[in-house]
Amino acid sequence: MSLHFLFDFKTEVFKNLVDMDLQKINEICLAEEAFSPIVKLQDLTINEKYLIYKAKLTKTNYGSSILLNLKDKVVFLPQRVTDLFVPNLGYFVEGKYALIYKGTKDVKKPLPMLLFEISLNPA
Repeated sequence: MSLHFLFDFKTEVFKNLVDMDLQKINEICLAEEAFSPIVKLQDLTINEKYLIYKAKLTKTNYGSSILLNLKDKVVFLPQRVTDLFVPNLGYFVEGKYALIYKGTKDVKKPLPMLLFEISLNPA
């Protein structure tokens, strides 16, 4: 093994370390999102606006789902909207949009359909 090869290898390793997104790594390491309690959509107050600070796609035991970070809690959205939300995840930042829970609807299935809407936050 030549000295030149070792130098190139070390240079490449150092370059990869410099290119890391330390902020993202530290968010995970410090578990900044882990302290927000998970609440059920149906436990939110009907017609109250909850500002959305982040939206992300997560994998659950039941498949992929959208997780919304609200001010002091997180909530999973029903899987029926996952495909609609995925291309738009980047828009849900810094309270630009709000989640409004509207209640339930009987759809002749064991569980009622959860109704909600997303609104633009005028602030």
